[in-house]
Amino acid sequence: MSCRNVLMVRRRLLRDTSNPFMIGDETFRLEYRMYPWMAIELFNGIAHALPNHYAGVPADLQFLSVVGFLASGSYQKSCANDQEHAMSQPTFSKYIHLVIPAVNSLRRRFIRFPRSREERQAVQIGFQECLGFEGVYGAIDCTSIKIFTPSEDEAAYVDRENNHSLNMQIICDTNYRILAIRICNGRTHDQFIWLHSKIRDRLYRLLAENPGERFCFIADEGYTESRVLLIAVRNAINNSPEGEYSEAIRGTRCMVEQTIGMLKGT
Repeated sequence: MSCRNVLMVRRRLLRDTSNPFMIGDETFRLEYRMYPWMAIELFNGIAHALPNHYAGVPADLQFLSVVGFLASGSYQKSCANDQEHAMSQPTFSKYIHLVIPAVNSLRRRFIRFPRSREERQAVQIGFQECLGFEGVYGAIDCTSIKIFTPSEDEAAYVDRENNHSLNMQIICDTNYRILAIRICNGRTHDQFIWLHSKIRDRLYRLLAENPGERFCFIADEGYTESRVLLIAVRNAINNSPEGEYSEAIRGTRCMVEQTIGMLKGT
């Protein structure tokens, strides 16, 4: 038997005995950046889109190998050779191009701004309890995601720290649930992303359709305040009405920073 065939047999044996869902909740979370029940729910949503041949890599291991790769930011070869989901690098690369589009197809199921009045009211109440006033429906911020040097329009992806990156706008509620995402190249300023986002247009539309009501997000001082965006008052005096208002916004807005931290594992 050739060395290649021996390696294939060994990988098959490892896969047959592998069950990453049994490694324990905390170990699983550290490995895949989510708990087993979350991974199972996500896998059940995409299982139909993955090949599941009796002699091939089981669909759940295809999924977990890619999730582990995304969670660790490692190289394909090291992820493919992991004992929990042993496979060749070319095989692993094939599954990346199957799993990621399948996961992305679920984005509207998990990432969605509340559509009905009842859904919006539930989000608004969470912010009202933190801020003490009505009309806030999200906290907004942007974060950089480093990428490899792109082959086209390289300069457009150089951020202020001279890294190649994407700039991702995130809006969340008080339960750390992401309501909307917009991704631009790393050179794009946070304010520019916001000014040209559909979610901003939706807030203005809600204002027009509901006279007398407030519809806005809270943001840091890097943004410009408007009818649909509230920021803390700069240099506000402590214990003054402006100071208390600013502290409430800063204290509540940190939820979007925490959401980003959980998303990025920082």
